[in-house]
Amino acid sequence: MGKQSTPEFVIEWTKYTTGILFTWPPSSKSTRLTEIIFKICWYISLIFAVANVLPLLSTMYYHRNNFMKFTECLSMTLCFAQVVFKLIIGKNHYNRLQYLIEEMKTFVENASPHEREVLTKYVKRVSPFYLLYNIITLGATLVYVFGPFIMDQPFPNVAEFPFPVDEHPVYDIVFVLEAIAGVQCGCSSGFICQTCLLLWYGTIQLNFLAEKIEHVTSSQEVAECIAVHQHVLWYIEETIKIVRHVVTGLLGITTISIVCGAIHIVGNEAALKKIQSAWIQIAYAMALLALAWAAENLTAASEGVSWALYNSSWIFNSKKLMHRAAIFMTQKCQHPPRIAIGGFMPELSMEYYTKYMSAVYSFFTMVHVMLQKFEENR
Repeated sequence: MGKQSTPEFVIEWTKYTTGILFTWPPSSKSTRLTEIIFKICWYISLIFAVANVLPLLSTMYYHRNNFMKFTECLSMTLCFAQVVFKLIIGKNHYNRLQYLIEEMKTFVENASPHEREVLTKYVKRVSPFYLLYNIITLGATLVYVFGPFIMDQPFPNVAEFPFPVDEHPVYDIVFVLEAIAGVQCGCSSGFICQTCLLLWYGTIQLNFLAEKIEHVTSSQEVAECIAVHQHVLWYIEETIKIVRHVVTGLLGITTISIVCGAIHIVGNEAALKKIQSAWIQIAYAMALLALAWAAENLTAASEGVSWALYNSSWIFNSKKLMHRAAIFMTQKCQHPPRIAIGGFMPELSMEYYTKYMSAVYSFFTMVHVMLQKFEENR
């Protein structure tokens, strides 16, 4: 078994990909000094993110009458705004994330041979996609940071400043500041993977529970399954409280960013500008896909518990247990955990993602036709 195929490696990899975003809290057993340093670093990261948003907002307002410039600034502003949003989510859910991550790590460390085999199977199934997602976001970050070396622009983004920035050391400071912002955007994919990791852990726990239910042989084991089911549902609900905020921000920012990006991708922009915009939009689309895939499997695993209960011959041969336990768990399974946003998103799933991307493709087509008509009438 390769080191890269172990659940421990996946957890550590996800932890380090969050990088300078500081959304992966230290262990509750860490020293007070470690927690203080972590929180100070979080505030520094927030200052860097906000410092990059403000000049872009100012530039966007200044060019409010220039449609192409305005949309370009808006698209770039949203990239940094989502960093601020994720930093705030990580801060507000600090204690919750700390507990959820520690429980996951404790389970992995104490897993039995069979549990480790199942965990490894999931790692081999899921990790290639998330690795590809990380590679794409890394590519988008590199294109952004090294853009000035291959495009006719002095800095990575189009922000303008009310003071001269073309001389050293001011130029160097601004360049480093914008490069750090690009790295923060890249690390935001690590935060998406962090939340997905918690969802997948909940899915795996439900699958383990389904296996156990199918082979129960006593009322005591049934009672244990009920207790485990209650705890797993609680764990998943705590995770969903975090994910719901992430999805809300991601949908809003992604939709506006894709609208702005489409204008520049199908417009008469330079080829490198189009590539940069397209790469950013692909990264956004993959972030939503990563969450939708994890949510879809979570719902399926919850329904699997209900089927396992139905297929357990021992439980259904006991009328007393059927009345007290089986019906209770079946009712719980009839309402599986769902990631929904009232009035905005009925349920995050692969079906919803497909409809969302279909709408995005239709918008791309509409913008392309409109620009063609505009060019013909000039």
